[in-house]
Amino acid sequence: MWLSRAVPVRYLGSYRRAQKPPWMTYPVVFYSDFSEKKERDAPLQETRMRDRFTLYARGGEGGSGCSSVRRSRTDRYGKPDGGNGGRGGDVILECTHAVWDFSGLQPHVKGGKAGLGTSKNRIGNRGEDKILQVPIGTVIHLQEGEIPSEVQIDSPKHLDPWDLPGTLTEDPASEEIPDVHQQVTQESVQIEDEEELVARHLRTPKESDSEDDDDDDDHHHHREADYER
Repeated sequence: MWLSRAVPVRYLGSYRRAQKPPWMTYPVVFYSDFSEKKERDAPLQETRMRDRFTLYARGGEGGSGCSSVRRSRTDRYGKPDGGNGGRGGDVILECTHAVWDFSGLQPHVKGGKAGLGTSKNRIGNRGEDKILQVPIGTVIHLQEGEIPSEVQIDSPKHLDPWDLPGTLTEDPASEEIPDVHQQVTQESVQIEDEEELVARHLRTPKESDSEDDDDDDDHHHHREADYER
């Protein structure tokens, strides 16, 4: 009886040793090269005002047109109905009180690309405008390219996709100066004519009768002279 019981007890001991977790016998050590002390932040550097800035601006690329032909039962050869591509976006400089220098600008700015034209004479979408905020009183010196356009009124937030602001092609000094002397003489003549009309209407009946009598006397004198001849 005792021998038959000793065998399962021996196997039970080996089973318990196998179930012991290995991490309980092998300690783990961590090592780090980082120092526990935090590094001090660098002192704030002086920020200088940027009052000059070179900007390379470029308008967005226009969209390609669509080559399409609309055919029907009555029209065998068809008619072209492809739409034009959209217009590229613009680069707009907006004067505002929110900024005081050019530190927030990027040197290279390009307008958004326009959409493609589609069939049924549909025009492509217009490219997105890039609006850059600059301080009030900014002077622009053109180095290369075309003369930029100017908006005389407040900067609009939503521009019409197909309306361009007026360009500076007209010289205000070349406008013709009106002849003031000629205008004054014309006004004086008109005033004199009006005075004559008023004087005629305001004449008294005696004056009109005397003028009629004088006219009759003149006619009588002419008749007597004819008879004498």
